[in-house]
Amino acid sequence: MNTWHKITRRIYRYSSDIINNREVRGWCFHRFKKNEPVKLSFYVDEQKLGEATADDLRTDLRAHNVHLTGRCGFQFNIPRSCNIGNYRKLVIKAGSEETSLFSLQVDQIPKIVEGPMPKVLFMHIPKTAGTSFNTFAESYLPKDKAITQVQTENKQKYPLFNASYYYVSGHLSLDALRENFDLNNFDLYTILREPYRHLHSHLNWVKAVVDAPDSGFAHEHPEVVQKMAMQIGTLDLSKPEILSEFVQNLGGFGLDFFDNCQTRYFLDHRPIKVTREHLENALTNLECFTDIGITEQYQAFTQRFCHRIGVAYCEQQAPLNKAKSENLFDLDKPGIRQALLPLVATDLLLYEHVRTRFCNDV
Repeated sequence: MNTWHKITRRIYRYSSDIINNREVRGWCFHRFKKNEPVKLSFYVDEQKLGEATADDLRTDLRAHNVHLTGRCGFQFNIPRSCNIGNYRKLVIKAGSEETSLFSLQVDQIPKIVEGPMPKVLFMHIPKTAGTSFNTFAESYLPKDKAITQVQTENKQKYPLFNASYYYVSGHLSLDALRENFDLNNFDLYTILREPYRHLHSHLNWVKAVVDAPDSGFAHEHPEVVQKMAMQIGTLDLSKPEILSEFVQNLGGFGLDFFDNCQTRYFLDHRPIKVTREHLENALTNLECFTDIGITEQYQAFTQRFCHRIGVAYCEQQAPLNKAKSENLFDLDKPGIRQALLPLVATDLLLYEHVRTRFCNDV
């Protein structure tokens, strides 16, 4: 990394969420002047396209304590008169002195779908790179034709999404999707993750709910989630005997939340505990899906997706500010996997089946 970029990274914190030939969306703030909105300038090569101020409200950044007020978001619409395909690169500059913040070669920028495309319904299983995939898919779609986090929307809007949207995504299991959407109108997609690593990530996410007890992130979750987070925070799960006791004593909400939760998304109903018999139901329901990716071969999944919707693939940009989390346990340590096995037993079988059936071209 060259000197100016090191300095820029120290001064500004930023991320570009959506970049395509129509718009740029993201967030940016000055690390040492967080209450002063940053003015951004946008260029193609040396030609200035316009400016935007990073002061839109981003409740997600406020809730996760990334920014105190959350007013650091921005959106810049690329002028319709500008065909960025005629240029080499898109450049974003920050501040009155226009410090170069970010640049991207134009041939790496997704182009919005112009004509008809298959309608996509994405079953977003948490902690599988689904958020990254939502961002990737949105980069190719008109912003008024895509909706993510649909589970947070009023169900009265579902008929509109069902009829008019190209891309619908949310934390809804297959039975809920069947209840609320006509699956005949959509190509159905999802992503699975290696079950042990998925469970570790899921546990880590719950623990983080109360890492900052006074944050918006903590208070936006139900009391039962906060209590589970506090319990996990008091345990040394790196010790196999403590981890095993935690797993064996799970019941109620904890069992529903952590027990083979990837398999649960594919079932016709949500059982108290997932058993081997439920696996057959999940495997049968794989027939509903156009494609299923795995996190460990995420790029191959995005390439297949682009091929199916008829757009040129552009490699997704890596997150500029990746969340950090601790290791609750070492999966290579003797006894750890055995302690966790009851919570991943059917997920392991489902994952292997999907990896073989959908991902054998990689």
